[in-house]
Amino acid sequence: MSFGFSIGDFIVVIELVKKIRKEFVDAPSQFKDVFDEVRSLSIVLQDIEVILPEPNLYTQ
Repeated sequence: MSFGFSIGDFIVVIELVKKIRKEFVDAPSQFKDVFDEVRSLSIVLQDIEVILPEPNLYTQ
């Protein structure tokens, strides 16, 4: 089953999220919510990258 996304797409997005997160790490407190959301997105995308290649995901 193809979703139109490759592992390379996820890697690019993860790298972008990491870059944005690093830029906000020293930002004033009003950006803390944005920082937390970007960090959460980064974690989710990394989890997807780990799970996606597993063959059992699609056979169940």
